[in-house]
Amino acid sequence: MSTEIKLASAPVEKALEELKTSIQGFEVSFAEMKGDNSLEMVDKLEEMKKTFEELVSSYQTLLLDNAQATVQAVENLKETDESVATSIHQK
Repeated sequence: MSTEIKLASAPVEKALEELKTSIQGFEVSFAEMKGDNSLEMVDKLEEMKKTFEELVSSYQTLLLDNAQATVQAVENLKETDESVATSIHQK
């Protein structure tokens, strides 16, 4: 039984790239409802549309920030692994 912990970063990095691509490709667009119609419902729908677009934009930013944090964590693990391996080989 081995006590070695292996970091397989390639699958993580691939998944993160796919996530980033999906996030950046996600678009929200609705048809404009403006015109001669001044119904209160249309105004409320426009307000909801704006709120939804802001929410989606914030969510995309959050996902991209989390993906970047994960990339940094993987890099830190790689550096730690290399440092430990170097330290072990020097003893």
